[in-house]
Amino acid sequence: MLLIVALLVGATFRQALAQVAPVITTQPASQTVLAGTNANFTVVAAGTAPLAYQWLKGGTNIDSATNSTFTPLVSSLADAGSYTVRVSNAAGFVVSAAAVLTVNAPAVFTTTPVSQVLYLGQTANFSVAASGSAPVTFQWYFGTTTLTNATNASLTVGPVDYTNAGAYTIMATNVYGGQSTFAVLSILALPDPAIRLDTARFSEGSAVFPVLYTGHGTETNLSFSLTFDPAVYTNVTFFPASTENVTWSMDTSKASTGSLGVSAVYAPVTFAVKPGENLIGNFGATMVSGATNRFAGRVGLTGVPLPLSFAPALITTNSTNTALLITNSTVQLLGPTPPVFTATASAPVLNPQTGLLEQPIELANPGNTVLEGTFVTVAGLGVDSRTNSILLANAQGYLSSGTAFVNSGTLAPGERHALRLEYYVPDRSTVPAPTLAAYGATITLADPPAGTALSVITNRFIPQGFLVEFATRSDRRYYVQYADRASDFTGTNSAAIFTALPAVPGTGASVQWLDNGPPKTRSIPTAGARFYRVLETK
Repeated sequence: MLLIVALLVGATFRQALAQVAPVITTQPASQTVLAGTNANFTVVAAGTAPLAYQWLKGGTNIDSATNSTFTPLVSSLADAGSYTVRVSNAAGFVVSAAAVLTVNAPAVFTTTPVSQVLYLGQTANFSVAASGSAPVTFQWYFGTTTLTNATNASLTVGPVDYTNAGAYTIMATNVYGGQSTFAVLSILALPDPAIRLDTARFSEGSAVFPVLYTGHGTETNLSFSLTFDPAVYTNVTFFPASTENVTWSMDTSKASTGSLGVSAVYAPVTFAVKPGENLIGNFGATMVSGATNRFAGRVGLTGVPLPLSFAPALITTNSTNTALLITNSTVQLLGPTPPVFTATASAPVLNPQTGLLEQPIELANPGNTVLEGTFVTVAGLGVDSRTNSILLANAQGYLSSGTAFVNSGTLAPGERHALRLEYYVPDRSTVPAPTLAAYGATITLADPPAGTALSVITNRFIPQGFLVEFATRSDRRYYVQYADRASDFTGTNSAAIFTALPAVPGTGASVQWLDNGPPKTRSIPTAGARFYRVLETK
């Protein structure tokens, strides 16, 4: 037995002595390649088989590079560096000498110039960044004209006039090739000075009304006034957005009757107002003790006690940059005070009766003029957990951008309108968080096409409103109409009949439609005070 063990140990010892660790006989060679082609590294090694190979770049293993040859596709300068290979077997390993890969690459842009829209007299600044084997050179062109001394990565054009409008192309090159890109410069005429109030911001007991002024950049004097209801607001003050190079003053001579004047004098040469629309300041106010409706302040811009005016008269330029004098010095008043949401909208909640998620909102008019048309846009609804699109079920139309809206109708100064947004969420669990915006521009809703009144519909009053049920055909659309009296549908006074929007698409089965008030209908219904009919249309 001892003899057998000794023989086995001896055999194992001789086998171990027979294993030879790897030795590299041909080192991988350094090389230079052009980006977009393959490098070719090869190593030759001796030693007891099997031999294993692992290529490394900068000491880090390269995935799937486990053969005696390594032919990577070199895509960019980032592939340059030191490459080694580790050769191993059961007896040990050896690492090759480093092979240096040098990459030559044509010039390519990593940052491209941005197109710009400027007013006359402003300055354009274009810039790029490029990579590639050094040196990289640049040349700018205007149209097909080579621009003299325009050989940097940036280009300044201006002060501009109409002759500067067009395409600006830049070529980046080196000895291995190059690339071109371009940007477009558009020139606008200097705007006529105009002023407007932006959307007001309200907090407990106070309000802020931003003032936006569209200027031409050469004003030295500016004046305007704010009107408000002194029974609602007090301590009305103007806070300039900047006091650099400008002196502000207020005329409080008519503050007790609800008017505050503001004037500005700008320092010569350096102007705080640039061409285009600028936030020049905010009116701040606190509520009068005992006032209950913070939206009833009847706030707006006016010309008393100080006129809506600027000086000197508007100066613009023609195509040869020659000054032209326009004598008008009146500031145009743009639009009324925009409508506002009375509170932050709460998260939508599922209505089990309709299967829709509902979100109540309220809109108010804090201005001094009637808003003939107001509407709320709903954007950013996204998708549910199953990637199905979430829709605004009671959308009454879409803007040119594709954004859905609902109409809030006419708002008198201080008036509020309650609306209810309804969302169709296919999984019935994802809670949408859309972006809501309120506007004071007239939206005309299309009248429904002529249709046939259904002979059978049922309606009943439930806690959420009137539930109207009717049979449908899948190739038809249905408009629900309502009136204060059943006799209005048989009379001659068409103005007494109102149409709810949007239309209801037919499904081929009975559908339930809920009248829960605006924006579908003009007001929240009460039991016994509303009557319905349904028109079927193609």
